[in-house]
Amino acid sequence: MNPEDIGQRYIYVIQLENENVYVGQTPYLAKRLDEHKRGKASKWSKIHKYEYLIDRYDAGICTSVQAEILENETVLKNMKERGWRKVRGGHLSAIEEKEILRVMIKYRDKYKIDKDYFDVLVNELDDDMKIELSRYIQ
Repeated sequence: MNPEDIGQRYIYVIQLENENVYVGQTPYLAKRLDEHKRGKASKWSKIHKYEYLIDRYDAGICTSVQAEILENETVLKNMKERGWRKVRGGHLSAIEEKEILRVMIKYRDKYKIDKDYFDVLVNELDDDMKIELSRYIQ
């Protein structure tokens, strides 16, 4: 799909097993939810099985790039509410915690990730991971 294609898009939030959550965006909501149910979608929903749809938002007529911004904002909102270790989606879809934090560092200005919240996340890490991440913090 061309990122500049304009069309109807949806942001969705799904509950996965063990209190895990996934946030995604798609022009084809029913089809995408079915893929999650069958374990054919994201890595996160393959590891943590689909339970139910928590919410969906009509992103309106937009490009996939515009929908991606809304998706990432929804991911961060859910991370703050439910815990960053339990939520994946958008740019923050990696399984490994170190990679999630590295991406947060990369996009912290774009998505306005406040310093206090980021400090809370870093303080939860063990010393080895803090040292590893210090390479990315400027």
